[in-house]
Amino acid sequence: MGCSGAEFDRLDPALDRTFAYFLVAVASALFFFSVFGLYRAVIRFVGPKAMITVIAGVSLSVLVLAGFDRFVASHQIPLSAFGIYWALALLYVGGSRFVARYLFLWGSGANGKPVARVAIYGAGNAGARVSSVLLGGPDFQPVAFIDDKKSLQGSNINGIRVYGSDCLQELVRHRKIDRILLALPSASRRRRREILTQLEPLGCTFSRCPICRT
Repeated sequence: MGCSGAEFDRLDPALDRTFAYFLVAVASALFFFSVFGLYRAVIRFVGPKAMITVIAGVSLSVLVLAGFDRFVASHQIPLSAFGIYWALALLYVGGSRFVARYLFLWGSGANGKPVARVAIYGAGNAGARVSSVLLGGPDFQPVAFIDDKKSLQGSNINGIRVYGSDCLQELVRHRKIDRILLALPSASRRRRREILTQLEPLGCTFSRCPICRT
């Protein structure tokens, strides 16, 4: 009865091939991270997609190590140890990059000119791309999306909440928005003029987004 649970909660202190385990873990992790391009990613552009890459790389590395243990080293490590290794590796590899990104952006804002707080008008694909670019740089901080579609209002994109255009005046005042970017590539000229007319009394800078060329 006692032997059935030993595979999950007992680690034999006399592990053979200790160096081999270490070598397999490091080599497999380096290989998968290199294949997925994690080492080529710029720290300041680390985002949710990079986290998916980290999860995939760590998971495949753990699977390789578990395969080595099962088929080569004769089951010397309990299954629970692989789960703990996966969680710790994920925390270290992913967490260290997000901490480095935060420190980079915080240091850039502190040592340079003040960071401009931006609202993005348009919560579609173009607006999401704009927010990703701004989040990766030190000069602008997107704090809100504005969109006229009721289905999008109240949702979050890249961690930024979507509001209706009727909330603009209150947002500018309470969120201290300095600039509004129009990310509406499919809107007609007439609709864009209407939005610009609506934005004029708010007292903040507004411009068309150079990325989506609206």
